[in-house]
Amino acid sequence: KGINRLFMNQTYKYAHTIVAQQEEMADELMSLPGVRTECVKVLHNPIDVDTIHEKLNNMVSPYTNIFGSKFVNVGSIYPAKGQDIRLKAFLQVHCSLPESHLFLVGRIADKDFYQNLVSYIECNNLNDYVHFVGYTDNPYQWMKYADCFVLSSRTEYLITSNKPEAVDIFGMIGVIGVLEDSDVETSSLELSRGI
Repeated sequence: KGINRLFMNQTYKYAHTIVAQQEEMADELMSLPGVRTECVKVLHNPIDVDTIHEKLNNMVSPYTNIFGSKFVNVGSIYPAKGQDIRLKAFLQVHCSLPESHLFLVGRIADKDFYQNLVSYIECNNLNDYVHFVGYTDNPYQWMKYADCFVLSSRTEYLITSNKPEAVDIFGMIGVIGVLEDSDVETSSLELSRGI
């Protein structure tokens, strides 16, 4: 991972154009040695806001009979998404917020990875607090009514640093960032701050 990042950082200075998905990412890219600021362009991922608002129209909370803090993670269940790290971080948060719940919204793309998550949940007595929702074409209702949206991933991120950051998404606090295997402590701290 470190060698790959070092290689990429060295190649940026030879690029004609570097596309960043947001301003914070562009700022960090421009701070790298040899990167010409005029080469960095921001191109946001397209978001169909009208469809999102349409799907949220007349929605009711999917969290029935759930009391306590609600964390939601949306994404396919497979190793690159880092739900295993999120689960370890949630265990630490759950110790201080025993009524908290984690909802994993997304299809199971890797059955072995899923089984490892289930085993971890069972070994740590989290069966009543971690919920696999499965795939839905409307994850926005889960996000809207959650207390904290969490993006966990080993390969995709909204910022270029390795520090999770809190953001406001649709009026709720979310925690985003790259998660490394050793970053469970930081991740659990950021989860707690997101509430």
